[in-house]
Amino acid sequence: MKYLEKKNGLLPIGIVAKSYGISENCIRRMEAADLLKPAYISRDSGYRYYDSANVSRIGTILTLRSFGFVNEDIKEYFESSGNYSVLYGKLLKKQQTLNRLIDKMRRLQKNDGIFRYEIAEYDSAYCYTKTIHFTPTISGLSELMREILYDAIQSGLPVNYTRAFLIKSDCTDYREYNVYEDRDYTICLPLREPSEGSGIELIPPIKVVSVAWSYPGLAFRELISFIDEVFKAAGLTQTDTLCATYDLGGNTGGDSLSEETVMHIMVPI
Repeated sequence: MKYLEKKNGLLPIGIVAKSYGISENCIRRMEAADLLKPAYISRDSGYRYYDSANVSRIGTILTLRSFGFVNEDIKEYFESSGNYSVLYGKLLKKQQTLNRLIDKMRRLQKNDGIFRYEIAEYDSAYCYTKTIHFTPTISGLSELMREILYDAIQSGLPVNYTRAFLIKSDCTDYREYNVYEDRDYTICLPLREPSEGSGIELIPPIKVVSVAWSYPGLAFRELISFIDEVFKAAGLTQTDTLCATYDLGGNTGGDSLSEETVMHIMVPI
């Protein structure tokens, strides 16, 4: 894939705007609302340039706007160092008129107090992908996602900020999946339209079974038993599994899993 020109490692406003499918004026209005500051402004032309942190922030702004948040809400969110409870509280206050948005922000539904689960379906999508071998951590995954987003926009790809990143790893049996094990992870950034080039992959339609728990003493066998019940109720089997990933909180080690952890099991439709 031919990479577009960049200035001292920074991306010009035109490339960023085109990749997100928005106008340059839209990005300038983010600056006017004090939501964004470019990494560099040319003294001669006044042209804006952005680094990876800027690019990621623009995506966050667009996503929050798609949820119905206004500039004041988004600014308060950034000032709280990315505390989602600020936004969640605002949604609850508008519950009568914004039920659809509240449901979109609340990813998991309550079950029995220890486990929560959700089964969601996703249409096929072209994605820009990158595979890396490592042990997953929240900070590590966040940095990888930022790098992939920057690379995609640098390449002029039409990124889709309304769909979340997909993180895949090989898994033929979720009963044998080890959260502490180094493995290959494929980070997938959804695109707005079909594209061609290195790293572009068409992800087929999938179901994602997400199970969350916050009890630090939870043994792995208890988790598997619960997932078995969810699969049975949904008419799925262990052999349907495509891959599985974890969102990690703390790290307790041993036979028990960490607090605030979510396991995602992907199943082809």
